[in-house]
Parts: sequence; C-alpha cells; structure tokens
Amino acid sequence: MKFLHPEFLFALFSLSIPIVIHLFQFRRAKRIAFSNVRFLKEIKEERHSTSRLRELLILLSRLLLLTFLIFAFAQPYIPSTEEARVHDQIGIYVDNSFSMDQLSSQGRGLDNAKRIAHELVKSHPANTEYLILSNDFRSKGNRFQNRERSMENIASIESNPLQPEPEELLNRFSTKESSPSLVYMISDFQFDTLQLDGFSKSEIRLIPIQIEQKSNLSIDSCWFEIPVRKQGASEIIHFELSNYGNEDERDVQVNLFINGSQRSQEILEIPAGSKIRSNLSYKVQDDGFIEAELRIDDYPVTFDNSLYFSYQIRSKYNILGISNDEKLTTALGNLLEADSSFHYEIVKSDKAEPQQILEADLIILADLDLLSSGLIQTLGQALQEGSDVCLFPSPACSIEDLNALLSLQEMSRFRSWDTSKYLLGNIALEHPFFEGVFERIPENIDLPKGRGRALIEDGGASGEELLISYSDGQPFLRNKRINGGQMYVFSSPLSGSYGNMSKHALFVPSIYQMILRSNESGPLFQFIGKEDWASFKLPKQQDPEAVYLLAPKDSLRYIPIQRRRQKTIEVKSYENLVQSGFYRLKQNDVEFGILAFNFNRKESDMTGLDLSSLENMAEKLPMVRVIDGNINEIRANVERISSEQEYWKTALLLALMFVFFEIALIKLWKR
Repeated sequence: MKFLHPEFLFALFSLSIPIVIHLFQFRRAKRIAFSNVRFLKEIKEERHSTSRLRELLILLSRLLLLTFLIFAFAQPYIPSTEEARVHDQIGIYVDNSFSMDQLSSQGRGLDNAKRIAHELVKSHPANTEYLILSNDFRSKGNRFQNRERSMENIASIESNPLQPEPEELLNRFSTKESSPSLVYMISDFQFDTLQLDGFSKSEIRLIPIQIEQKSNLSIDSCWFEIPVRKQGASEIIHFELSNYGNEDERDVQVNLFINGSQRSQEILEIPAGSKIRSNLSYKVQDDGFIEAELRIDDYPVTFDNSLYFSYQIRSKYNILGISNDEKLTTALGNLLEADSSFHYEIVKSDKAEPQQILEADLIILADLDLLSSGLIQTLGQALQEGSDVCLFPSPACSIEDLNALLSLQEMSRFRSWDTSKYLLGNIALEHPFFEGVFERIPENIDLPKGRGRALIEDGGASGEELLISYSDGQPFLRNKRINGGQMYVFSSPLSGSYGNMSKHALFVPSIYQMILRSNESGPLFQFIGKEDWASFKLPKQQDPEAVYLLAPKDSLRYIPIQRRRQKTIEVKSYENLVQSGFYRLKQNDVEFGILAFNFNRKESDMTGLDLSSLENMAEKLPMVRVIDGNINEIRANVERISSEQEYWKTALLLALMFVFFEIALIKLWKR
C-alpha cells in the first residue's frame, strides 16, 4: 500500500493522547467509612471488570476512529499491477484549432474534447501528474501538474488559429526532462498524414472527435495582374476560391473592400470539390497604406471567409540616372517619364551632386566611361542609407574603376571583356524579384541577345543572387543586399550597340521591379502560423528603438523578431498572433509599414483521417491504440490501463462506523 499524502501519517502520534487519558484517572476518589465492606468489595469487583471492558472498547473505537480518519486524509492506494505504476505522468493534447468549433455528435467539438480530457484526468489515479498541451503549446508552467491544476488548464483552453503538425506536438512531450509514458491525443485529426512510428517512448491513445460539418467555402489567395501600384490607376486583383463540399455552390458573392468601403463585387458559381479563379477591378484615389479585404459569406465555417491584403501606394519615386550618353538618356527618359508616379532626373557623372544621389530611391549608372572615387564613396553611402543602385558597365570604363565599386560592396569582380555573341539562357522566376511579373513563360521565349559582355571572376561573392544568366551560366543580372539597399549589376552595356536589352520586353519589368522594390512595403498578405520574414524601409532619422506591431483596433502591441540592416528592417511573423486583420508597424509612434495577417487555410478542407484510417495505422503500431470518444468507453479504457485501488473513501466510512460504535457503547452500555 502507498499513500498519496504520506505526511498526514505523522498525525498517528496523536493516538497517544487518548491512551494517556485512559491510563491516568484524573478524578479524585472520595473516602467514606463503612463498618463492613465485604459486600461492597464483591459488587465493586463484579462491576469493575464490566466497566473495564467498556472503557477499553471505547478507547479502541476512538483509536480506530482517529486512525482511519488520518488514513482518509493520507489517501491510501494499492497499485495492483506493474502497468499501473508506469503511468504516473500522462500527456494530454487537446486540439483547439478552428475546425473543432464545428458541431460533433455531442455538441461543439472543442467542448466535447475538453469534457473527454476532464474525464481522463478524473478517472486516472489521484497521484497522477499531467502535462496539458493545446495548439499554442500552452501548458501553465509548461510542466507536469496535479489533478486540480490540470483540470483548470483544460477549462481555460479556447480556440486558436494555429495547427502544428502532430509530430511537432509529440516532440513537445518527448523533449521534456521527464517524458510521459502515456499520451492522449484528442482531435478531429485533420492531418494529411500521421507519422507515429518514430515515437516509441510513450504509449499513444488516439481519441477522434467526429465533426459533422464537411462542406466549406474558402477564399485562399490573391495577386495583382501587374506589380505596379499607382495612385488613381485601374487595378485588377485576382483571387482563388475553393469549394470543399460535395455539392455545387451557386450565387457565391465575393465583395472587395478598400479602406473599409466596398468597391467591387462579383457573383460566382463554384463546382463541388474544385477551385476557381476570378478577378475584380477597382480604382484607388488615395496614396499611403491601403487596407483591402476580399470577403465571402459562408456558414457555419467562417474563419476563412475573409482574405486581408495590404500594400502601399507612393505618390512619387525618385529615380536618378547618371549617364554621359545622350541616346541612353532618351531611352531611359521614354521609359520613366511616361509614368507620373516616377520623378525621373538624369545628369552627367561630373554634375551629380552627393545630396541628389542620397535622396534618390534608385540610381541607374548607364554606361559611364569613368567612375571617380568620390562618386564611388557617395554611392556606398547611398546604399547604406537604403537607396538602390543599378550598374550597366561600359567597355569605355576601365575594369579597375568598375571593380573599385564592386569591391567596395564585396561583390564579384569583372575579369575581362568578351566581344563574342551571347544569348540569355535562364530567368530565376522563383526569385522574389520576379514575383507577379510573369503569369507564365512560353517554352520558346525570345530572350535578349547581343555582342559584348563583361565576364566575372570565378567563384561568386557571398550574398550575391543570380537573377538572369547567359546560356553558358555566366551572370547577366545579379544583385546583393548592401546594408539598407540593393545593388543590381548587369554584365552587358545598356547601349543598343551591344545588344537589344533596352528594347526587349524584359527590360521594362526589370527596371520597374528595381524601382518598386526600392520601396519595401512588405508582402501582400501573410498567414498566421507561418514563419515568414517581411522587409521594410525604416523611417529616416529614427533612433534604434524597437519596432512593434500594433494589433487591429490598437488592442495589443507585439514586438516581433527583427533583423536590422542599416535603414531597413526585417520582421518575422509573431508566433502568438490570434487575431486576423491589419497590423501596423511603428517605431517611436511613427508608422512605416502594414502587414495583413490571415487565418491559416490548412483546415479549410474539413476532411481528414477517418476512424478506419486511424485504426489501420494503429494495427501496425503496438504502442498506438484508437479509443472511441464516448465517455463510458473512456472510463472503461482508463480502468483497463490503470487498476490502482483507492481506499480513502473506505477509510472515511470506517471512521464514521467507529463514531457510531462509540456512541452506541456510551448510550446503550450503562455503567
């Protein structure tokens, strides 16, 4: 026999108190004189033996009363099997993802899961300790706790947008200093796969919650037709909708809201089990940060009815061209001056003022025949402060001057000039630089070609990224982040005498992307739970105070993980976000960015691993069993795996029995 609270056994020393009282008679006898006491002695001896027996029985009942009362507080139990002693620490996972908000056969899925978890804790022996985990990996104190605290933890679990992989959840249990020997997983098991064969330390019990709702509509993604956002221009936003049900959905209304006002809508029909794409057009007359929302109405699953996205419209981009070639001045001017959102200015190399260079968002060096040391130093300073630089080399400029600029930025140096014909061979379409530029690339696309290029030395520099390459693998366009800015380096001159790049369709989006990326305003949208980085330009002349996220409706502030690079900052999605919507980035109360966070679409498809799939998996793994979610089945299973017998109730009943026994002795057995 063992005791849950053995410290109460010290109270057994109190049994000496009634014994002492019994042994010592504290009442004083009164002396009375009689002439003959023979008959009195006989009566005394007869009654003394009877009284003695009565007092001993009363003493014994009091001692047993106190003993069993002390045992009741100490809570005795007997582990009758070896198995029962193993499970003294148990892990319980309660799935609190959004899909568990739907109805099951026994009410709301999450409420049912919490009832089952509560029953598990209540049914196991009282001395068992529990580690309660949910999707946000929350366990109060993140450690094993007793029955009462564990029940409080279960009661406090609420819905959460996160849904980690099951392997990640089990790793959370197994990485504890003391791993649980038994783990219960209560979930609707909306996972593509469930790999449990690598977890041999713990026995695993799967308790599926059968969700009745299987059909659902979700709006999954959106993107712009062209990458340029302009004030007052017509915009076309594309989006994708999914129908996860078994029936066609008709008259699905998609609404577009811009800064809180409805701007466009469309009525669509979505076939069963399919995805469709469509688009909406609108105009935005405002500049600054734009908060946009695509919304559908679908019940009862609502977490994926809205897709928030955001972007920034700048009224002006400052572009500075430095060139001594009149033809290139005209070519760049025709491209950039036609766009009212570009403030374009071109100067000769000896007329470029340092302040003029530092204030530009993008500096284009077009076929310069000389790079002075002063210009190189100013360009380096501009890169540090967040400006971007684009270099088109010229054969008229010495390799040494070009390499002086490249070496200062720790980029691969030019080796020599090659005057043979060239043909471009590959575009890094997966690179963020080309995101949203091409809807598709034809197989036999006519890429730029020409004669004359600068070859680079063998071995690329650290941090360089290849955007476009020649057919022989040599870089045509490469870039590198330099402190706060980006350095773009072409290997061919811009002049038409050396190739047709300036007249090719690839030239315009390449220059446009450089301009737009000079204003790093973050991604179009993000999903909560995905650890993505977003890059922004910091406000000018700000001290290095921490950047924080201001939640929707200014309700909370979060300080995300952040990496600074001079005048730019990269922020990582904050893992504890639980609210979708628009989060504003601020530094010293100065707003400089906005992020649109959406609930993850992993659970939009309400189907998952059914009961038969779980049972088939459990048959192959001896440590895994599937338990029906019925409360009676839960109790029966706990009884099978934990046969500890608790005796505190028995001890309490025995204590009460001896109370009544003493009362009977006193009342019915007279002296």
